[in-house]
Amino acid sequence: MRCLFLVGFRSIPKVLWTSLWRYLIVIGWILLAGGVFWLAPQPDVRAQGALCTICISQVYGGGGNDGATYDADFIELFNATDASLSLDNWSVEYAPATSANWKSIALDGRIMPPYTYLLIIGMTPGSEGLPLPSPDLTGDLDIAVDQGNVKLRAPDSLPETHVDLLGYGAVDASENQPAPAGSSNDALHRLLGGCTDSNNNSADFESSEPTPRNSGSPSNPCAPPTPTPEPPSPTPTDTEIPTPTETPSPTTTSTPEPLPTEPPSPHRPTRKRQRLPHRNTKPHRNRDQHAGIAANCNAIFTFNRRASSRFRCSIK
Repeated sequence: MRCLFLVGFRSIPKVLWTSLWRYLIVIGWILLAGGVFWLAPQPDVRAQGALCTICISQVYGGGGNDGATYDADFIELFNATDASLSLDNWSVEYAPATSANWKSIALDGRIMPPYTYLLIIGMTPGSEGLPLPSPDLTGDLDIAVDQGNVKLRAPDSLPETHVDLLGYGAVDASENQPAPAGSSNDALHRLLGGCTDSNNNSADFESSEPTPRNSGSPSNPCAPPTPTPEPPSPTPTDTEIPTPTETPSPTTTSTPEPLPTEPPSPHRPTRKRQRLPHRNTKPHRNRDQHAGIAANCNAIFTFNRRASSRFRCSIK
């Protein structure tokens, strides 16, 4: 029987064994990854101070002090959503800067419409300062003027968690960095009337003159941030390439070279021929000789007249 089992076991094709091992390895990796995921600590969104729905929008701790603006401390809440929210089992808590002793005020029985406020007086008003608008709720909280902690908790919040937290002044508890300290004339304001929440008290709050608002104050709709329009990308413009203009080359004008001028020969003064007095080189004939010659010539002329008309007889 044992031999038959071994023979059957060995008869399983090798390819099938390889495929089976691969499937087992993949399943093992899946189980391992799932175990790591479930064993890893899962962050609690509210424990990390997620964006608030009901937010702490203003805190004033100088009420009733000498030179105070108002006669009582107050905490102001704001519904930052577009829906009405019930505050049953919600609470507001306060603790001094270096104390873990939180005192709370229950918010049961109240409904906050969208983008509206809720005003809570900390304690009985004092004698210094202006009276507050009609409060929506009165508690028994002695809020410090310059430093302290205010926490807002929802029904399903664990003891160490919160929906919203404000730490102002020199405190140990805050969202990221604490907000600046308050004074008798300054309250801690959440920016944009309560609409800003970056989980950083230093960035979300500013210290300025208190402006308490109750449920009868005008609503403050939180518009989504307007996206910054990107500047239009410049449309590439075809730059017209100037057509090269042929510059006419200057025409070379041949300047006629002056013909060489022969220098004038030096002037030779014309010698004036001096007329010499006439000299009669011929022998002088006397009158008798001339008469004889004339007689001879006439005779010859008469004689030879007919023979030649060219004959001339001259006396020289």
